[in-house]
Amino acid sequence: NNIDLAMVFFPEVSTINQKQDSKLDIKKTNKFIRSLAVENKIKFLDTSEIFEGKDVRSTYLVPWNGHLSSHGNYLVAKSLFEILIK
Repeated sequence: NNIDLAMVFFPEVSTINQKQDSKLDIKKTNKFIRSLAVENKIKFLDTSEIFEGKDVRSTYLVPWNGHLSSHGNYLVAKSLFEILIK
């Protein structure tokens, strides 16, 4: 039926912009999930790459509950669009 499946990975908000040493576990998780997607020919978007270096107060409504702001949703939608049209 020609419908592409895509996986979108949203990391725990508290892991965004952490020092490199403390990101080791989340990087392993991202890598594992990405490998599963590639292995199964599923398009994959890791949103941690989108939010890295950005102020979570501008990308999340309330950072401790993980709901994206309109700007955060825009960033994800823009990146997801690029993946889906490939």
